[in-house]
Amino acid sequence: MVRKMEMISRNSNFRKLDENEKFLLGHLFEMIYLINKRRKKQFCLGGFYGDPTCGIISSNSKWCIVGGSVIIVWKENEAITIIDEKPLNWVHDLRQTGPFEVEILIDPWSDQASIWHLNVDTLDRYKLKQLEPFTC
Repeated sequence: MVRKMEMISRNSNFRKLDENEKFLLGHLFEMIYLINKRRKKQFCLGGFYGDPTCGIISSNSKWCIVGGSVIIVWKENEAITIIDEKPLNWVHDLRQTGPFEVEILIDPWSDQASIWHLNVDTLDRYKLKQLEPFTC
């Protein structure tokens, strides 16, 4: 007997990070899923320590990036890349600034508070700005 797989996005605990006409990017607790809405196929991109905080599907749907305790990068027709480097851990937010460019906000309440630039195509990265940690 063949059982049809239930779409993970129907789980009440699934949380959307981003969506466009082709893909839905979200997580079920610590696990990240990219769902091709047209083909009704889902891909597990990996997991985090704790829930992810943010994610972006590129404007051309050729790549996506998810941030949290690490950074996960998916590019069409390529292997998934996990960036687990201390200065880039604990991503707070992401924004796409160009066709393959992303700015990454690292935990603004920590000593690592900073903004980084990442080229998703080459995976080259550098710190744009060191920030003073937020305080209450």
